[in-house]
Amino acid sequence: MAGKPAAQIVSFEALLKGRTPQVRKWARALRKIVKSAAPKAAERGYKGWNVLVFAPTREMRMKEMFCGISPHKDTVGLYFHHGVKLPDPKKILEGAGKGMRQVKIRSDADLRPAAIKPLVRAAYLHVTR
Repeated sequence: MAGKPAAQIVSFEALLKGRTPQVRKWARALRKIVKSAAPKAAERGYKGWNVLVFAPTREMRMKEMFCGISPHKDTVGLYFHHGVKLPDPKKILEGAGKGMRQVKIRSDADLRPAAIKPLVRAAYLHVTR
């Protein structure tokens, strides 16, 4: 039985192609926040998943992927793969599933580096312990 084909690896800019200027701006700002909170993290864009994933190593093992940026039509999601385990004193995480949570950027006001950066740092530390 054949498995699913691997997701196509693409650049971050390729993921932003065709997105509105506002969505591109928010996605780039989130990437900057992630890189400042986890400067040693590796990143990889996946076209089929429409996400830029971050992990502590280039191997991109699923259990080590700590966050991802996903640009959509009018919003950008910052996904945390182990989000239920993260401290969220500012109450900005959304979601009700077993593990994943997200910060959804719908406006400039949602882009709050002081609240987002500690979440990214905690997510990175969670997978590197």
